[in-house]
Amino acid sequence: MRRFRKSNSVVIGSINGTNSATVSAKVGIGTTAPVYTLDVVSSDARTGNFYNTAIWVDNYAVTGNCQNSAAMGMEGVYGGQCGVYGESNYCCIGNRYGVYGTATGGATNWAGYFNGAVFGTSYTTSDRKLKRDIQPLEHASALLARLKPASYYYRTDEYSQLNLAEGLQYGLLADEVKEIVPSAVKKAKSLPVYENHDASTGKVTAPAVEFDALNYTELIPIMIATIQEQQQQINHLTELLEGRK
Repeated sequence: MRRFRKSNSVVIGSINGTNSATVSAKVGIGTTAPVYTLDVVSSDARTGNFYNTAIWVDNYAVTGNCQNSAAMGMEGVYGGQCGVYGESNYCCIGNRYGVYGTATGGATNWAGYFNGAVFGTSYTTSDRKLKRDIQPLEHASALLARLKPASYYYRTDEYSQLNLAEGLQYGLLADEVKEIVPSAVKKAKSLPVYENHDASTGKVTAPAVEFDALNYTELIPIMIATIQEQQQQINHLTELLEGRK
């Protein structure tokens, strides 16, 4: 293992076999002037790759956690605190992904799980070439009539680890929607919370929670079809009234 010291920084040239390095300064890989605690610079397709081969539950290839006070963030740039920050804006051709996630092969698969509010521009896979057995949606009004909108409060004290929204909420109950539109409901499970965020030695401070998640977007076509059906009824009644004049 080769190490070069410069300005309280440590640059690791290579680590082979079981060799390891523990440093209290800055570590650079591919750079002689690391700016961050770990600074990796590479022109390869992948700058870093983390692969966890453990077979137990709740293992992580990479974790990110920011425990500074709110004032320590870069307001207006990153805003407050960031556990993980992804950015892709230097490539002039091809596709760019700030963060890309995929999950397959499990009982429940989530490419991304966010415990808290999420802001973003959302698109879904809607290309015709990806679909088969396409049929017009009929009797949408009957489906919509069976849905039961409700007001409610989340049990924020009982399930504090889920960061549920405070105050009066409006929505649907997933168990009721499952009986009417099964494809709009999917099982979800939060990860347990460990003391000091350490899954290996920390005690569980909040257990995992399994619950039903609702895809409200899937209900939009039903509402559109209902409006269209109602408009057809209005047009028909209008024609009848005009015929009587």
